[in-house]
Amino acid sequence: MALREDKIKLRAEESGGSVSPPGEGKFPSLASGPDGPDDDGDDLPFGTPGDLAGAVAGWACRLRLEDLPPEGVHVLRRVMLDVTGCALAGAGTPVARVAHSLVSRVYTSGRCHVIGQSIHLNPLGAVRLNAVACNALEFDPVVLDGSVHAAAVILPVVMAATEMTQGRPQDLMAGLAAGLEVAALIARHAGSALGRRGWSASAVAAGLGATVGGARALRLDADAAAHAVRVAALRVGVLRLAEGTAARATTLGALAEDALHASLLAAEGVIGPEGGVDGPGGVLETLAGYLPKTVVPWRELGQRWALMDPGLSFKLHPLAAPLLPAVEETARLLSTHGIPTRRVRRITVHLNPASVVGLVRTPPATMSQAQHSLAFGIGCLLTFGRVNVSHLRAQVFEGPGLIEAMERVRVLPAPAGLGDDPLIFDSHPHAAGIVVEMEGGDMVQGLCKEAVGGPGHPLDDDALEAKFVSNARFSGMDEARIRVIARRLWDLPG
Repeated sequence: MALREDKIKLRAEESGGSVSPPGEGKFPSLASGPDGPDDDGDDLPFGTPGDLAGAVAGWACRLRLEDLPPEGVHVLRRVMLDVTGCALAGAGTPVARVAHSLVSRVYTSGRCHVIGQSIHLNPLGAVRLNAVACNALEFDPVVLDGSVHAAAVILPVVMAATEMTQGRPQDLMAGLAAGLEVAALIARHAGSALGRRGWSASAVAAGLGATVGGARALRLDADAAAHAVRVAALRVGVLRLAEGTAARATTLGALAEDALHASLLAAEGVIGPEGGVDGPGGVLETLAGYLPKTVVPWRELGQRWALMDPGLSFKLHPLAAPLLPAVEETARLLSTHGIPTRRVRRITVHLNPASVVGLVRTPPATMSQAQHSLAFGIGCLLTFGRVNVSHLRAQVFEGPGLIEAMERVRVLPAPAGLGDDPLIFDSHPHAAGIVVEMEGGDMVQGLCKEAVGGPGHPLDDDALEAKFVSNARFSGMDEARIRVIARRLWDLPG
């Protein structure tokens, strides 16, 4: 009781008013929320301009897994399978190994799992380390609303939150759903503006979504969850300059830790500034340039599930999204026409001029550079017949055979569009036209508007599990354990 009284006193002191004593109103609690006595939220003024934090928190705290249609629950299983596989593979990357070394020295042991490892850490350490591994390869699913990477930040947070409270799988999955939906809402309405001003839309959307998801998994009440979002809003700004570098994964690891920390602080009575998201001086004004109190239509939450419409894109190859249509169309042309790679004289790729700007043009020196190099991706096809996580190592992309293959790749901007469609990049920004020239003068060409895994070419469950198995094998996990983990994830309740 004394702890609750301290929380209430702290909140009253910070708000300059009074807060009801225990039993006479709402207060933050790790045991309330959807399964507690105060889950209706009808007396809270959600959705007023400048109170987006309260609106999304109130919605999330009332969300139950059974509120989702069965198709949405299945998408959550797919997300968990894919992100877990990415974490298993990502844990072996140099940046994740560095993070592991630092985290294991700084953070104490605890009850929270580190994905794919036998160690257990306290919640904040586990979240940071898992989020670094999940994001290390940039191979995680993309929320198509705003095209943001959010699941690889949100899942580590809701995992740790669920373990802290010894919650049920339903709490974990509801937290993941809440986090993804809120991330999609933010990205849908502010993602482009954030990007134009040099901020990472993925970080802002994922950071706020992870906080909401963590609060739901912790079963905070709506008032505490709202304050968690306001606290987290103070630290979600990440520069886009981090993209394409190893620092991206470590920064997102810190972002995930901040998201869980915000919920834990709010649970203990700490409040964040009113309007921290959409009020004067809040995230949307300061980072996205919105006018204060712009009303973000939060009532879309639960009306159109972003999990399904437009859904998520699941990557087939561990490369940056703008590269994927070009790599897949090249592979299709080589396979369909039975072209031996030794006969290929040159491959020319025609891309959206906006995509060409972000590509690595020189031979890659790091894993991140390789993932943003179209020459590397196509060079792997010519050298190995495929491209997967096993190729993202210095000894591979420094090999003379791959370097020679990369020299046969040419990338050109296509300002007039592709084929007979001058506006193709408006609807398909990553579309690619491919021309394969062979020794002797023969030539084939093709066009790919969208990579496999996008809404027009979804990755089916079998292909997604094959990706998981490949990633888990890369981590060194034995086959029996791989199959057990996959089956457990597919069998999560719904």
